[in-house]
Amino acid sequence: SKYESDENKSRQDLVSELKKLRQEFVKSDEIFRKTEERYSEIIKNTTNCLAVFKPIDDGENFVLIEFNPMAEKTEKITKEEVIGKKVTEVFPGVVEFGLFKVFKNVYKSGKPENFPIRIYKDDRIEGYRENYIYKLSTGEIVSVYKDVTERVKESENKKKLEDQLQQAQKMEAIGTLAGGIAHDFNNILGVIMGYTELTLDAPGDVKNTINNLNKVMNASGRAKEMVQQILSFSRKSDKTMKPLNIGNVIKEVIAFLRSSIPATIEIKSDIEKGMGLIFGNSTQINQILMNLCTNASHAMKDDGGMLKIGLKEIELEKDNSSLLGLEPGTYQQLFISDTGTGIKKEIINRIFEPYFTTKKEGEGTGMGLAVIYGIIKQHKGNIKVYSEPGKGTVFNVYFPVLESKKIEKLERNQESVIRGNNEVVLLVDDEVYLVELISAMLKKLGYQVESRVSSIDALEAFKANPDKYDLVLTDMTMPNMTGIKLAAEIHKIKPDIPVALCTGFSDSISESNFKSMGISELIMKPVVKKELGEAIKRALG
Repeated sequence: SKYESDENKSRQDLVSELKKLRQEFVKSDEIFRKTEERYSEIIKNTTNCLAVFKPIDDGENFVLIEFNPMAEKTEKITKEEVIGKKVTEVFPGVVEFGLFKVFKNVYKSGKPENFPIRIYKDDRIEGYRENYIYKLSTGEIVSVYKDVTERVKESENKKKLEDQLQQAQKMEAIGTLAGGIAHDFNNILGVIMGYTELTLDAPGDVKNTINNLNKVMNASGRAKEMVQQILSFSRKSDKTMKPLNIGNVIKEVIAFLRSSIPATIEIKSDIEKGMGLIFGNSTQINQILMNLCTNASHAMKDDGGMLKIGLKEIELEKDNSSLLGLEPGTYQQLFISDTGTGIKKEIINRIFEPYFTTKKEGEGTGMGLAVIYGIIKQHKGNIKVYSEPGKGTVFNVYFPVLESKKIEKLERNQESVIRGNNEVVLLVDDEVYLVELISAMLKKLGYQVESRVSSIDALEAFKANPDKYDLVLTDMTMPNMTGIKLAAEIHKIKPDIPVALCTGFSDSISESNFKSMGISELIMKPVVKKELGEAIKRALG
C-alpha cells in the first residue's frame, strides 16, 4: 500500500507538471501566432516589394518562398504563379544585369548589399529600382526593393531646370555687358585698322612697319582673349570639378570687366599671393564673379564709384565656422564690394530667393543670385552679404581649400617655334584668304602644302593619292561637308593619317571630346604660327 501511495503521488506530480507545460505551450503558441500575424500584416501592407528565396544546390540557385502584394502589383504577376519557382524563372534578367551574382555573394558572405537596377525596354531605360538584399539567420535570402522611377525622373528634371536657369542667368549678364563689349571691340578694331593704314602709308620705313605690326598683333591677341572669355562664359558648363586657382579666374574677369562697365566705375583688386587650390568648376566660378560684379556695377551706374574684388586665405575655428554655416578648416574668402545704393534692411534676407529682384521690369529675371547661391553650395561653400543703404554692399564667398598653400608658378613656354621636316599637308578651308594665310605659315614652318577651298574637292584629291599626304588640316564649318565628316571619310581610306581641325567655335566639338571623333589636334581660330606649329608637330607624333 505504501508503494501504491508513492506511485499515486508521482502520477499527480507528473500530471501537475504536464498541465503547467501545456499552459506555457498554449501561451507561447498564442504569442507566436500573434507575432506571425503581425509580421504577415507588415509584409502585406508595406509599400516596398518583398521576395524571400530559399537556397538550393548549396547556394547555386534560389527558390521563391514568399512574395508580398506590392511585389505582385509591381511585377504584374500573382504569388501563386511564382511560389516554388527558381529566381532565374521568375526574373529572367537577373543574370544579365548582375542581381543573381549579388544573391550568391550575400549567401556566401552573409553581408547585405544595395543593388540599384535599371529596367530596359527596346534598349531604352524604362525605369529604376532600389534593391536591398540580405541573408536571414535561417539561410534564406530576402530582397526588398522599390520602384523609384518617378523620383529619379523628378531629380533629372530638377537638374535640367537648374542648368537652364544657370544658362539664362549667364546670357542675361552677357546682354547687360553687350554695350561695353561692342565698345571694346571697336577700340581693338580701331587700333588694327589705324596701324595698318599707317603702315601702308609708309611701306619703305621698315622700323616703323615692325613697330606698327607689333601693335596690330597685340590688339589682335586682346581680341582673341576677349572672344574666348565670352565663349567660356556663355557656353553651357560641363560641371567638371577639378583643382582650381580662383586668382586666375578673377584676373580673367577683371580684364573682361574693364572693357564692359562704365568708365565712371573704378576697379581695384587685391589677390593674396601663394594661396592653395579649391575643388571647383572654372566656368561656374566665372559666373559667380560676373553676376556679383554686374550687380555691383548696376548699383553704381548713375553716380559711379569703386568696385573692389579681393581674395585671401583664412582659417575658420569651430565658433567662427558655425556662424558662417561651414565646417572648421582653411577657406578662401572671395569678397566683392561696391559703393553703390546698397540694399534695404527689410529685403536683404530675400535676395537669394528665386524670382526675387529689385530691378525694374525687363531688367532681370530674379534668378541670378538664386543660381549662384546653388553653385556656391555645390562647391561646399557659403555666401554672406552686408549692406547699408547709400553706403554700398559687400558679398563674402567662402570656398574650402583643397591643397597646401604652395602653388607651382606656371612659366610661359619660351621655346622657339617648332619646325617641320618637309612633310606634306593637305589644307582645306572654304575661305580663300585663310587658305593663303595658313599656307604661307605652314611653308615658313617647313611643310609642303597642297590646298583646297572645297571639302568635296579635298576628298577627291585624297582618294586619288592617299599616300602623298602626311597630315590633313581642315576647317570645321564648310559647305557640303563639315571637317568632322571629311575626317571620317578620309579615315575610311587611310585610318592612321592624323587630321587636325581648325574652328572658331562649335557646339558639337570641344577640348574634351575631339579625340573621340577621330581628330588628332583641335586648333582654335584665329590661328597663330607658333600654336599651329606645335599642334601639327603633336599630331604627327
